[in-house]
Amino acid sequence: MFPQLAALASVTGILKMHIHTMRKRSLFILLLTLQVTLTEAQSFFSPTAWRTMRKEYGVSLGASNFLGDLGGRDAIGTNFLKDWEVSMTRFAAQAYYSYYLNQSTTIKSNMVFAMVAGDDKLTREPFRSNRNLNFKSNIFEFNTSIQWLFLKERMGNKYGLRNIKHRKIGVRSNAIGMYLTAGIGFFYFNPKGNYQGRWLELHALHTEGQGLEGGPKQYKRFNVAIPVGIGFRKSLNRQSGIYMEFTQHYTFTDYIDDVSGSYYDNVTLSQNFGPVAAYMADPNLGNFVNNNGESYVTANGEQRGDNTDKDNFMMLTIGYYYKVRTSAYGYKNKRRRVKSLL
Repeated sequence: MFPQLAALASVTGILKMHIHTMRKRSLFILLLTLQVTLTEAQSFFSPTAWRTMRKEYGVSLGASNFLGDLGGRDAIGTNFLKDWEVSMTRFAAQAYYSYYLNQSTTIKSNMVFAMVAGDDKLTREPFRSNRNLNFKSNIFEFNTSIQWLFLKERMGNKYGLRNIKHRKIGVRSNAIGMYLTAGIGFFYFNPKGNYQGRWLELHALHTEGQGLEGGPKQYKRFNVAIPVGIGFRKSLNRQSGIYMEFTQHYTFTDYIDDVSGSYYDNVTLSQNFGPVAAYMADPNLGNFVNNNGESYVTANGEQRGDNTDKDNFMMLTIGYYYKVRTSAYGYKNKRRRVKSLL
């Protein structure tokens, strides 16, 4: 009988050890599951959770406006927003991919499309109005920029805590974010002017005598841009949201509108590039004359544009962004371990 009791005690001990092991394993699984859940719930509240969503894509649509020699407000020498001609606002769009270097800094690659235009007929400033020039151009730009989120958007309250009435408690979220951006890029432009209802490429017409004796060098339609701006973001959920961004694109060319320096001799232009080129170089209205009754504003060598200020353009767009989950920081590995243990 005693051997049977000993065997029963041995079996009981083994069962107790097995139950104890199962409890420890269940506790481990529970803690691990809780850790993964909290990681998801915290989103960007955790100082390391940003590693699980380092890649981001975005698209936006909006408006662009040109700041240069043509058109503008009813005064000479105005710059930036003071020279903004609202009626010349045109369509703009961009798409980007960004990668989080840390919790608040990203490196971003942008593809930009902007339509710009200007027309002297829209200004009441007498010299500009008499000049009577106009242009439009599509701009295609690729740039790389650094984006600093000085106020990060966060979704949900910290740890996702709720009270018995199912109301959120604890540290609340901040769904609005703000950032600054600056970078460098390359862009292509091709100014066109309106001639009797047709839009002609102005680059080929050498309107300021480019390449002729005494004239400037022909300008290139590829140039460098320095985009700087500010943006606002609002989370829709932990992976996506909407944003609004304003950028000013400073350039190193004064020929986006095909106007920069001085008038060239109109007869010489006509002889080399034809009468259409001569007209597009100087379609003035003849409102200003000298004592001999001859035009003096548009004479050879007189000022046609201001080559001391480079052209630039600005954009205001509204768009949608989406963060892509990655396996960084062991997020997917944790999920796999939980599933295997279950």
